[in-house]
Amino acid sequence: MRLSHFTAALACAALTGLAAVPTTLAWSPRPIFGTSESNLPPVMTDGVATWRTFASNDTRTMLFNISTHAPPKGMSTVDGKGMYGWNFYFRGAAFNASRPLLIAFGSSVTRCGDISDVVCVLNLGASEAFAERIALQGGWAKAILDPTQAGMGVLTIVTPRNYNTTTKSPIGTVYGRQAGNHVLRHYRPELVLDILNEVQSSFGFDTNKVVGAGTSMGARGMLRFITSYPSMRAASIVAGGLEGSGSRTMQALPFNSGNTGEGCWNLTIPNSQDAKCNLRTPATMPLAAQFATVKVQMYGSPGDAVANLSTVVKPTCNAINAAKTTGSCVLRLITRVSASNPAAPNHNQLSAFGADPADLNFLIAGYGGRKITVTTKTNITLTAPSISDVGYGSTSAASTSTAFLVPTTTDATAVAPTGTTSTTTDPIAPAPPTSPTDGSVPTATDPPAPVSSPTPTPTPDPTSDSPAPAPPASTDGTGSGTGSVDNGSNPPPAGN
Repeated sequence: MRLSHFTAALACAALTGLAAVPTTLAWSPRPIFGTSESNLPPVMTDGVATWRTFASNDTRTMLFNISTHAPPKGMSTVDGKGMYGWNFYFRGAAFNASRPLLIAFGSSVTRCGDISDVVCVLNLGASEAFAERIALQGGWAKAILDPTQAGMGVLTIVTPRNYNTTTKSPIGTVYGRQAGNHVLRHYRPELVLDILNEVQSSFGFDTNKVVGAGTSMGARGMLRFITSYPSMRAASIVAGGLEGSGSRTMQALPFNSGNTGEGCWNLTIPNSQDAKCNLRTPATMPLAAQFATVKVQMYGSPGDAVANLSTVVKPTCNAINAAKTTGSCVLRLITRVSASNPAAPNHNQLSAFGADPADLNFLIAGYGGRKITVTTKTNITLTAPSISDVGYGSTSAASTSTAFLVPTTTDATAVAPTGTTSTTTDPIAPAPPTSPTDGSVPTATDPPAPVSSPTPTPTPDPTSDSPAPAPPASTDGTGSGTGSVDNGSNPPPAGN
């Protein structure tokens, strides 16, 4: 039986109504799917896998399925095994060994304070990039998931904020305030590989058609993951890079400095009390040869002070191109926030890019799939959030937000679920032009800022980048234009 104990616990709790969660959205910038498990659609099963069926937020007619997995509340682990939550998106049959797979890693604010909270895992797993597109717009849901289009399965990984070195658990930790905490701001490849094995057993996917995407912390994480999974065909990386031994993100820093770093890879030692670390985070820059057959695109900006264009992004792309055989790296250089704002995007603003049709097509091209264009029926306007990652100048136990991201249409209750989703007649337009995929760090550069608007490149605040307005529209098919309509949930400073 392919059903994991996490899935079994989730199905039992949901079907018996015993897993109610608080309705306070202390952990999320926006409740995409609801505020309580009791408000979610019922759990469906084929006897092996479990899932819920949702509808897109715009037209409410495009159905898609999500299988959500959260660790049990009483879990403990010495090596971290089993402490990640995850969501698997699909349309059509639950098990399909021929479907392509998109693995998506989010920024640091997609971490859950309580990783056992199913609703947190569900909502934060859909709060950025392609997963957010699927949840909000039916055209995207069909284009990515429907077997008649890209037909992908989408796997989003949700990580905990902390691991407690005393209780040996990510459950019941208080961010930045509890003794013995190890603050987690990374993705561990071996834990993702365990999840990948479970997804393959329960839902199936074609191991020759696996692609990845990551933003900020997720960008670093996806690049690290590929060093352990070099058979990935393509990856889209936004605001991150490979890490060398001197990278700021790998330094062992005290928590109260406003940046814990990732200097301690050993979960037995807390990194929030300035403890000495006996196992440094492994460097990934020396492993660039693992990308020899992976096609990579990287988004960078001269205004990003976290994933620095000169010291992080370009060296990563150069290292990948130096190792390439059939793989390659292309740099998407973003030089202005929008047509009306000629300033180079800071880290959080750059995180709004990387999830447009051209980006999806770049990934699809990695495994030789048919390129598509997304057509949506409703134009959704979102308000950029302003979120502070707790612990960075705050002692609050929950993240805060000054604005919810909500669609212009109301988030009505999803339609009644069925075992598998139906098809619709949403139009799919012809494919856009092919993105370049070779050369020594080629760039796809936005048009330069008008000479009459000499706005200087901003210096991002080290702890609170400003919210991101919508990025400019792209018409050349070489990278994001509108980007993800979320701005990456304003990730925390330095190495999110």
